[in-house]
Amino acid sequence: MNLAERIDSSTNYVSEIEMGRKFPSVEVIERIAGALNIDAYRLFKDDTCEAENADQNSGDLRDIPVKIRKTIAKNLSRRIIAAIDETFILN
Repeated sequence: MNLAERIDSSTNYVSEIEMGRKFPSVEVIERIAGALNIDAYRLFKDDTCEAENADQNSGDLRDIPVKIRKTIAKNLSRRIIAAIDETFILN
């Protein structure tokens, strides 16, 4: 079963997210994380950064500037692909 099926979405939409053309809603991010059996924050966590400033985030993705959202989308795409690879290798 592919990721799109696992999150009840179209393969086109998942491809758009992976290419950074679309940014998923919080609900879709949660479904992706659930399908990959990881916490949603792990899709965004920068493993090279030790400090986390969760209290400084408003939680509303629409407040994030476009340039930063594109960077997040790119990071999300890379992490989704890595998590999918890891999931299928382990299963």
